[in-house]
Amino acid sequence: MTSGNGASLTIKIAVAIACIVCGYLTPAAYAAKGSGGFTKESVPAYEKQLAVGEIKQATFNPPKHTMRLTLKDGAHFHVLYQSGEEPKLRAALASNGVVLPKAAKAHVSHKLRYIAGGVLVVVLILIVVGLATIRRRRRAAMAY
Repeated sequence: MTSGNGASLTIKIAVAIACIVCGYLTPAAYAAKGSGGFTKESVPAYEKQLAVGEIKQATFNPPKHTMRLTLKDGAHFHVLYQSGEEPKLRAALASNGVVLPKAAKAHVSHKLRYIAGGVLVVVLILIVVGLATIRRRRRAAMAY
C-alpha cells in the first residue's frame, strides 16, 4: 500500500511547465541585456571618430589596455590598445577636448590581512584549548 504524501500530478505538471518557461526565458533575458551596451571597436575606427570630434568621454583601464568611449550621440564603444600607447591616446583625447575622468584609486587587496587574521584566530583557539586542557588535568590530579 502506498501513502498519499507525494505531490499531486497537477502540481508536478505545473512545476515542470514553470521550469521549461524559465529555461526559455533566461537566455532571452541575457541576450536582451547584452554586454553592457559597449560595442568592440578597432583603433583606426577610434581615430576616425576622434578626428571628426564625435567622442564625448573616454575612460581608461590600464591593466587591461582598454578604453571605453562615449560618443556625443550616446553610443558606447570599447577599444583595445597596445601596451604603452595610453599616454599617446590620452594626449590626443585631451587635445581634442574630450572629457577624461580621473583614474580610479588603485584596488588594495586585503587578502594578506584576512590570512593574518585567520592565523591569529586559530592561534587564540589553540591557546584557549591548551589552557582548558591544562586546567582540567590539574583538577583531575588534585582529585586523586
